Amino acid sequence: MNERTRLSRGALASGVLLAALVGSGGPARAFVEVTGEATPDTAAGTAPEAPEVGAVDRRGGTEHPEARMAVAHPEPLSLAASRVHVEVRDQVAVVRVRHVIQSNVPRVLQARYVLPLGAGAHVSAYAIWENGEKLVGELMDVYEAERLYIEVTGQRLTPREQEADGAAAEVRPVRVVRDPGILREIGDGAFDTHVYPILPFALREIEVRYAGLVDARGGECVWRFPMGAASIFENPVGEVLFEVTIADSAGVGAVSASAPGADVRRADDGSMRIVHRARSVRFAPGDAFEIRWRTGLAPREVATIAHRADDADTGAALVRVALPEPAMTPASAPLDIVLAIDASASFAPGKSDRRRAILGRLLDALRPGDRLAWLRFAGSVERRTELAPFDASVDRAARAAADGPGSGRTRLAPALASALAAAGAHEEGRRRLVVLATDGVTEEDPEDVLDAVAPTGARLLVIGTGHDDDVGLLGALADRHGGSLWIPGEGERHELWARRPDGILTGRYGTAGPVGATADIEAALSAFRLPAVTGLALEAEDGVLRDVHAISSRDASTAVFVTRYRSAGQVAGRVRGFVDGRPFDREVSLDLPEREPRHGFVDSFWARARVHHLLRLHPTNDRDPCRGEIVALSLAGRFVTPFTAFLSLPDMERRRLLLGPAPADDADELYRFQFVGATPEAETWVLILVGALFFAGLELARRRRAPATSVTGRATA
Repeated sequence: MNERTRLSRGALASGVLLAALVGSGGPARAFVEVTGEATPDTAAGTAPEAPEVGAVDRRGGTEHPEARMAVAHPEPLSLAASRVHVEVRDQVAVVRVRHVIQSNVPRVLQARYVLPLGAGAHVSAYAIWENGEKLVGELMDVYEAERLYIEVTGQRLTPREQEADGAAAEVRPVRVVRDPGILREIGDGAFDTHVYPILPFALREIEVRYAGLVDARGGECVWRFPMGAASIFENPVGEVLFEVTIADSAGVGAVSASAPGADVRRADDGSMRIVHRARSVRFAPGDAFEIRWRTGLAPREVATIAHRADDADTGAALVRVALPEPAMTPASAPLDIVLAIDASASFAPGKSDRRRAILGRLLDALRPGDRLAWLRFAGSVERRTELAPFDASVDRAARAAADGPGSGRTRLAPALASALAAAGAHEEGRRRLVVLATDGVTEEDPEDVLDAVAPTGARLLVIGTGHDDDVGLLGALADRHGGSLWIPGEGERHELWARRPDGILTGRYGTAGPVGATADIEAALSAFRLPAVTGLALEAEDGVLRDVHAISSRDASTAVFVTRYRSAGQVAGRVRGFVDGRPFDREVSLDLPEREPRHGFVDSFWARARVHHLLRLHPTNDRDPCRGEIVALSLAGRFVTPFTAFLSLPDMERRRLLLGPAPADDADELYRFQFVGATPEAETWVLILVGALFFAGLELARRRRAPATSVTGRATA
């Protein structure tokens, strides 16, 4: 008989193997499915015995033979080792995570891990080990990867749109010990991997490599690794290793590490090295391994990293621009809020009741000194008020506007334009916020909606209402105007929108339980009372730059862009945007090389930003008109998307399936930097040395000329 066990706290630890230590997102969930079918040991009538503590596993599931860790508490899988290697170059962090997992049960496991890496995660490599050899994952179309995985293993895969707490198929009997692995993207910044088979009491090693941007805030960079999520394991982590290198062409200042006993030292080339080793470590939920350092990029300076192949017509550039410091306005400034309330026919009575409750809680959270205006819209703006001090009468009028069903179609572009106009211009000591309450169900072209209104410095909070929200379009709108998208409630299934089931707009609304059960309205508004960077744009003369994307966060003090470029050389450009609601506009000079074979990751970062934009325009399904471009960008840039996946297969299976040789293990080439990092202190000493050599040279030249001058003088006399 097959036994499929969905494990609770202890077994869930195996599911968060990667999610706990790689991810920076939400809760980690996973399946661990156990089969009771006969294995080579149980076929003889005896169950396999647990090896001794410290015994070396030589079955080849790891890079080199590993010793088993001691297990004090029963759990199917434990984390025997977590080894993290990080290279940070010019605020680009490349993270290689290797986990060694240990089976503690006499059964065969298939594990599904969900990795919430966070929006913008750039997963560029995946591998597992078989017979001591690294099986490098090959990036391919997701349906082809799933088909091959199922053919090789005989196992079923959990559907990509299925939540981790849904139903799953039982693990089938082991036919032959093969070790494939698959890694897919299942949502914005969320990935899953299936690993099969995990043999009784075996050790298995998995590697994931990902990259991301380290934002600078106030000139300080912070890289964080959420080790606290490992607290879900019943047993301490057997071995923890961090090896971090930080370098920056603009210089690296003081560095600190949160882990006690971490070795922090400066190398001869000016880069920083941080090493932390520990054994049998137990983490609390709030623990994180954190490194802080100061970048040498001074305010208003520009740094460019570029890549352009020898035969390419265009190149790619990553541009860092240090922004001006925000004005000294109160940290919790009063708000000027404009409520833009969708009154279209898609708001059936049940949905409008939900919206009224959500906006009512928001109005309850306003403070003395805040001002409020509101408008209702459908095909056009029906009514609009002007900003007025928030009092009881304004409160009653706004609540009445949020009440009742609507009629007609939705047009977002004119509504957003009117709301931004009502928010007015920047006033010292105040901050502007537009609250757009809508489901985003519109017949407008998404790009037309995004381009209809330029950022004004006012931020945008988009409040959705449920499972039929166009999450992609609403999220893109919030990003463009420096805000956020909030879907209140618990248990909402955004994937329903992608599948567009019949009756989604007319069926009974609501699976979320209490309205806004997980929302902290006061905290949400407090975040909008703080300074922020919005509306970032990078432009250049004569259309040199193409398809520019801002990829830094809204509270970063350094703006980061990725762009394509045609012309080379020194190019004049402009950076525009709003810091704390105040517009800024400055000239910059970009150094764009004619040829630069290094820094291939810049092409990849640009492609990832382009894909992120395309995925926001249409529901993510096979009818997406951008699917072909997304797959092409993914394969060229080597990163996972919802339409592609990494598949690791043994050579024998690749030959049987006529797949050709395995891909090369050349992920390091993608992130090959070649520059000498410097530090502000080092730069100072270099300037002193150059100055000393300069004056020494002058003195030497003077002395060499002195005899001739003296002779000439005497002769003249």
